[in-house]
Amino acid sequence: MLREDASCGDQFEKLVSQIEALPDDLRGARALQLSSRLLELAAFELAGSLDSTRIGALIECAAELARQSSDCADSELAAMTVQSRVYQ
Repeated sequence: MLREDASCGDQFEKLVSQIEALPDDLRGARALQLSSRLLELAAFELAGSLDSTRIGALIECAAELARQSSDCADSELAAMTVQSRVYQ
């Protein structure tokens, strides 16, 4: 087990605070999106020390998180009323 790094803990808490500051309907999708990116990074960083089956499983999990994030974001957009949408 890794020893907890105070700096990483502080950065994690900062990230959580930023997610919590988002509107309620965006928090879950954003947390999933960031989780996906972190898991993908972990798979890349561990590629030299873990077997390909485990790396593949991490990448598949990251892809599933990314799909869930996208599905949540699409669902929230579809639920918005026409008047509350912002078009650029």
